[in-house]
Amino acid sequence: MNTVVSKTGFSGEMANAAAWLTPAMEADWHWDLDGGAILWEDDTTVVMAEELALICERYHHEPPPPLSAIVSALAMLKGCRGPSIPQAQRRPHPTGRQIC
Repeated sequence: MNTVVSKTGFSGEMANAAAWLTPAMEADWHWDLDGGAILWEDDTTVVMAEELALICERYHHEPPPPLSAIVSALAMLKGCRGPSIPQAQRRPHPTGRQIC
């Protein structure tokens, strides 16, 4: 992975991690305020941070795919398509969060 310097002043591995975790401007997902989950534009949860960490552990010897690709794959596997899914089709989550 190429080393980058982020706008936050990080360099090296920290900058690479920050760049990987940051959604593109045109992304239809974002991190929640506490960084505990990735949400669609309508604030429906796509993946919890702990779940994403478990997935990323599989890539400890190689760089993971782009985060947007992982988010899209998880959404497809979970059967959620983002804000276009009517509310009635979404499953309730025990914590009260809307989860795909």
